[in-house]
Amino acid sequence: MSVRSPVIPAQRRVLVLEFLLQRGGASIQELTDALGISASTVRRDLEQLEVEGHVRRTHGGAVVSSATHSTFEPAAAIAAQASRAEKRAIGRAAAYSLSPGDSVIFDS
Repeated sequence: MSVRSPVIPAQRRVLVLEFLLQRGGASIQELTDALGISASTVRRDLEQLEVEGHVRRTHGGAVVSSATHSTFEPAAAIAAQASRAEKRAIGRAAAYSLSPGDSVIFDS
C-alpha cells in the first residue's frame, strides 16, 4: 500500500486510516514502511486524525477509535481522487462489457 506518487495530505491521511482500520492499530514504523512516507509525516497525520476523532495515539503508534470502525467513509472529494487509475480501468472494463441499452451503477 505504498504511496507511489505525491498525494494531497487529506488523501494520505485516508490511506493511513485505511491501514489502521485493517489492523486495528499500527506503530509509526509499520506505517512508515507500508506507506513509504517519513516518520514525521506519519506523526503529523496521526495528530490530525486524532483531532478528528478517528484514532487514539499510543506510545509509538495509534489505534483506531471504536466509533471509526463502523462509521469511516472518506469525504467524497477525497474518495473521488483515491485510486483514480484503478477506477478508470474498472470503468473501461465495464464499458467494454455493456451492450447498447444496458445500464450499470457503480457504488462504493
